[in-house]
Amino acid sequence: MKKIVPLFILFFLPVVVFASAGEDMQTDIVQRSFNFVLFVLILYYLLADKIKAYFKNRTNEIKNSFENIEKLKKENEEKLSDARVELEKAKILSLKIVDEATSSCDTIEKKIIQEAGETIENMSKKFDESISVQTTKATKKVVDDFITDLLANKDIDIKTEDITDIILKKVA
Repeated sequence: MKKIVPLFILFFLPVVVFASAGEDMQTDIVQRSFNFVLFVLILYYLLADKIKAYFKNRTNEIKNSFENIEKLKKENEEKLSDARVELEKAKILSLKIVDEATSSCDTIEKKIIQEAGETIENMSKKFDESISVQTTKATKKVVDDFITDLLANKDIDIKTEDITDIILKKVA
């Protein structure tokens, strides 16, 4: 500030000195300066409170805006941390579900294999029983046909005891 005032005087003193240009003119610079200062003081008197109130309100608005932004920031950080916790819980739950599904799949696979084995065994037993029944039927039919042929043929003289012996030999 100490350097500005001498520089100001140094630059503007020649302007004031040479402004008259050597003629003797009467100027009303003092009156105009007084009027200007008076005008500025009246403006200040009329508008100072409004300007101060405007800037005070604007300052309060900015302050409130920053406070609201800070509140929103804190709320968002809390929501973000809650979302991260929920994400971790969801990851753990998904891993549990995958493990349960895998074990369930293994259990179902074993059960299906066991049931298929039992079904194959049952079918094999039924097939064996069916073959046994068919063999018995075929044997009975062959014996029946043989006896029918023997009895129908009158050329052969066979006794009941001989037929019984033949049947016992065939069956055995």
